[in-house]
Amino acid sequence: MPVYSIRYTEKKHGNLTARNKDGISVRDRVAKETGGAHIDAEETDPHTYFREIAEKLRTTYEVAYYPMNRAKDGTFRKIVIRTKVEGVGVGEDGVFCAVRTARPGKGRRHE
Repeated sequence: MPVYSIRYTEKKHGNLTARNKDGISVRDRVAKETGGAHIDAEETDPHTYFREIAEKLRTTYEVAYYPMNRAKDGTFRKIVIRTKVEGVGVGEDGVFCAVRTARPGKGRRHE
């Protein structure tokens, strides 16, 4: 499940404290590991980040895998996912996602 963290950080004398910096790195790691996002509320308009979060949640799918080989022997299973729907692929972060078609003058965009 993706974790979206919206951060409002109080600064002392215009600077982040060591505790704040540590908290930011933890939020970044959790967001990255879950496929979510860590958003600094001071740098991003609330309408923008809430819209982006809503769009990602609307286009998120979950896939379950139940192996035929039920042996818990520590070996890896190869998984191949194919779809019958065009425009579905894997994002840069390795997460499967719906892919918007490229627009003239723009690169390929992942949702």
